[in-house]
Amino acid sequence: MPLYIVICSNDKEKARLKSLKVILSKINYKGRDMELNYALDQDIVISGARELEIIEAERTKQDKFIC
Repeated sequence: MPLYIVICSNDKEKARLKSLKVILSKINYKGRDMELNYALDQDIVISGARELEIIEAERTKQDKFIC
């Protein structure tokens, strides 16, 4: 898993829940239920490197920086 993680969401509650899922998916803790689905939503949780690739592609495509 990359060092930097980007949570892409316009819904604050959903973003917070996904952030917690990222953290909990990486930590082994007492009582962790391994039967739960810890898979991350690739449309919302992306690596910082991938986010930079997306930004660069948008900038190149439109010849300007879009945030």
